[in-house]
Amino acid sequence: MCSWLSSDKFGAEFGSGLSHPFAKWLNMASCQVYDQAMPRKDPQLLTGLLAGMGALHFIAPKPFDSIIPPQLPGRPRAYTLASGVAELATAGLIAQRRTRKLGGAAAIALFLAVFPANIYMAHQWQDKPWPLKAIAYGRLPLQALLIKQGWNVMKMADAEMGANAKEATGVKTR
Repeated sequence: MCSWLSSDKFGAEFGSGLSHPFAKWLNMASCQVYDQAMPRKDPQLLTGLLAGMGALHFIAPKPFDSIIPPQLPGRPRAYTLASGVAELATAGLIAQRRTRKLGGAAAIALFLAVFPANIYMAHQWQDKPWPLKAIAYGRLPLQALLIKQGWNVMKMADAEMGANAKEATGVKTR
């Protein structure tokens, strides 16, 4: 179960707006998706997600441009392309065992960095039809799930390094 992201904890952390029944349902549904689709310590799924989304920033940048908060200095396209590069680089770091821990940390930083765009998108889409609104609001708890997955990748890398060190020194494990 996804107990680390209970509605009470999440609502207290991000404000009372998430105490709405729809937000609670969305949080619960996100936890179920996470538990079923994102194995606790499987970096391949996160690598594929980051690589795919990173590539989309270059293939179809306009939707990404539209969710860049206007308060940020510069052109939205620069942020779109920079986040695409960051996603591709992070995917590459996670894909390689020797850089996996750094990749997990980079994923956490990346997901925190793009969170304002997700909030801005939810704000922009508040008057859209409910399916689009569900997508916009669904991205918010998804970011927390992705941050957790980055953490899991870091922990898995630590475990792999510990096992490799024991193997190299001839220490037998059970």
